[in-house]
Parts: sequence; structure tokens; C-alpha cells
Amino acid sequence: MRCNVTFRCALPVDLDKFPPGEELAFYIADKMTQSGLKTSVVDNYEDFAWWIESESNQRMPWALLGYIGDGVAEWLLQINSSVGLFGRLLGKSDKQGTRVFAERLQAVLSNDPSFSNVRWHLADWGRPDWSSSPA
Repeated sequence: MRCNVTFRCALPVDLDKFPPGEELAFYIADKMTQSGLKTSVVDNYEDFAWWIESESNQRMPWALLGYIGDGVAEWLLQINSSVGLFGRLLGKSDKQGTRVFAERLQAVLSNDPSFSNVRWHLADWGRPDWSSSPA
């Protein structure tokens, strides 16, 4: 599953705020909540991105939204596992939650005309092996 998505956004965002994207993080979290996955913006993450997480009965990942301003890749949202190395060694997983989060995010990005150039990546967003969906 691809967990890094880059996209362009036509919504008004104050790029002079540091870090930029707070309005966009709240917008995406609200749209994901409307789609049935309660999602909220937690905070500014170490002054470079916005931390978004979801609430569910299952183990869920968290995400970072950051402005990269790199041509077609204006924004990067990276889905991160909530299970650390020790948890993995004990057999814990949030793969199902990651799939749900990515699918709901894909629905938001692909059904809202404010978003374009949606590209899902396995690793570095500069590589040419992107896909139009997370699967």
C-alpha cells in the first residue's frame, strides 16, 4: 500500500503562516469525518507539518501534512504507522487501519474539485513510479 500522497490544492491557504497548511489540515480532517472516519488535527508537528489522526475501534495510523511547493507536488500527506518496532515484534499491526485511512483520504482528494494532481507514492515523491490510488 502506498502511504505518501502528493497533490495540488486550490483552497486558500496562508503560506506565510509557519508551518503553512493549518486551514488545509482542518479541511481534510473535516471531510474525512464527514465520510465516516472521525479525524482531527492534533497540532503543529515540530514546526514543519500538521499532525492529523483518526479515532476508531481499530488501531489507526496518524498522518502529517506539509507544504513542499515542488511543482505538481504542492502538498505531501504521509500516513504513518502507530505501531512501533517493539509492537511489530509482538505481532501488532495497524495495516487494516492504514487501508481505511488511505481509502477515505483518497475519496476526499478525488471527489473534491479543490484537489488535483493526486499522486500516491511508495517512497520518495520524486520517483516516477506513482499511482493515482493508494492500493
